[in-house]
Amino acid sequence: MKTYIIDTNALLSFVTDRNPEQQEKAAELFNRAARMKCRIRCHQHVLTEFVCVLDKVYNHAKSSINQMIKDLISMPGIKIDHEIDFKVLL
Repeated sequence: MKTYIIDTNALLSFVTDRNPEQQEKAAELFNRAARMKCRIRCHQHVLTEFVCVLDKVYNHAKSSINQMIKDLISMPGIKIDHEIDFKVLL
């Protein structure tokens, strides 16, 4: 099974409308991972940057960001490299 490493840019494109082409590609990748057709690896630093950008640049509510992170890490096919303490992030 193919493994992809995802970065902050891809995550931001997936949850925002800033780049529809990237959003479509990221959505396809996440859909494939959810069906266990591929794996996605994401480093904890990517999640940290994702949280900071959504909070400071996009002004998303912390509760919304928290839910996005919980949804992401609970998805089939997603592996987070290094565990994180979400209480520290939010």
